[in-house]
Amino acid sequence: MKMKIEIVSKDNCKPSIPTPHHLKSYRLSLLDQISPIFYVTVVLFYSAPEDIDDDMTIFYKLKKSLSETLTCFYPLAGRIEGNTSVDCEDGDVVFTRARANIQLSEILKSPDMNLVQQLLPLDPYNIRTDKAVAAMAVQLNFFDCGGMGIRIWISHKIADVATLSSFLVVWATRSRGVVENITPSLNSATIFPPRDKQIFMPSNLIKREDCDKEICV
Repeated sequence: MKMKIEIVSKDNCKPSIPTPHHLKSYRLSLLDQISPIFYVTVVLFYSAPEDIDDDMTIFYKLKKSLSETLTCFYPLAGRIEGNTSVDCEDGDVVFTRARANIQLSEILKSPDMNLVQQLLPLDPYNIRTDKAVAAMAVQLNFFDCGGMGIRIWISHKIADVATLSSFLVVWATRSRGVVENITPSLNSATIFPPRDKQIFMPSNLIKREDCDKEICV
């Protein structure tokens, strides 16, 4: 069966608390500057919840907890400007709700990366470098069976897999209604001071045909 993805809505999810003025610009570290321009993507699959049968309830619950999580990880709501900084003023994350006309079991039974790629919120293989680009995007895909797939697209310039894992732990905790005072260390530019001059890094080093593996959980 050919899967068809229908985009239902696109919302802008902002941090629940406005980013303070002194944090409006997040400096990239030297390691960030020399990092190739590409995006890390991960998809999280969940079976249909037993206590919630309304897609909108799930959508708004996850959006609210994402907003709370972005307050701690505020650079993820910013826009990467060149190879020097992230503009965090009035930032947001594109949070897309979509519907797939397929059963979740059909994807998990015989994973097809061409199908999984359709669940992406944005194309990680066609990155514009001539303007500010989003640091992260999220797409919530609902399947015919009631299951869902959460797809996260995040710039490797400001987050590696370890950072993404920490972010997901906090988001999951907030989604369960548990509030913990978690303050991630966002001081890499202090440890690895950036170069004042622009360091040119080519984009689109990773091609679609080169990627034969995905992180599927």
